[in-house]
Amino acid sequence: RALARSSLDGAMQSDQPCCFFVRLLEPHDPCVCGHEAYKKYDVDAIELPDNFADELADKPGLYRKAARTFAHLSDQQKREAMACYWAMVTEIDDQNGRPVDQLEASGQLDNTIIVLSSDHGELLGAHGLYMKNISAFEEVYHIPMLVAGPGAAAGATSEARVGLHDVGPTLLDLAGAEPMDTEGQGRSFASALADPRANDRDFTVGYAEYFGSRFWLTQRVIWDDQWKLVWNWFDEDELYKLDDDPQELRNRIDDPACADVAQRMMKQAW
Repeated sequence: RALARSSLDGAMQSDQPCCFFVRLLEPHDPCVCGHEAYKKYDVDAIELPDNFADELADKPGLYRKAARTFAHLSDQQKREAMACYWAMVTEIDDQNGRPVDQLEASGQLDNTIIVLSSDHGELLGAHGLYMKNISAFEEVYHIPMLVAGPGAAAGATSEARVGLHDVGPTLLDLAGAEPMDTEGQGRSFASALADPRANDRDFTVGYAEYFGSRFWLTQRVIWDDQWKLVWNWFDEDELYKLDDDPQELRNRIDDPACADVAQRMMKQAW
């Protein structure tokens, strides 16, 4: 910590531009936190989302198999796990504030672009599942990204669908540097940062892929506005309309009314 603080202090005293990357493992399973952060949350008052009771009847069998691992947990234990995870986030938030405080004290905060995000989310009981290795639910993939600094509208929220592969091109764009050759694998979302609501329509399509870890599986995920297709090599596919069904309780892949949507999105996948 002392070395990192010294390096940041030295960089802020230089006239040269610099980039710092801070990687923290937490929040991550197992959900172990300190008592001070944990007691900030009223465990008994935590409401369990509806999808905690999802029986997964219309979803791949692998999901149901994975859910059996956690079927013994009581509702109170699920609330305690949620509180522990949130407490871990609280502790990490405190740590994230330290370099921001340094930047502010040095007078460089307004000259710095700050990006806070993660590589994945945590199911934390959604659909009866934990961690992130099984399923393509939004709790795993729809992770927040905070961007602050020159070029980013203050206090604004955007629904633009972007990915971590877009961060490099965006930072170079914001810094006025030469663009990187991404060969179509990433693009700048600086326009969405400058005017979030006006540019949401330009960032409605998303794509992800997964090859498994504990289990060998192949999975593709396509988002197009409010529709989401999960193309599962190992079992039945999934189709959700997120504005009508944000907790992904109804798989509409076999709904005749959605056949045209499923076909169109499968073409996108191919």
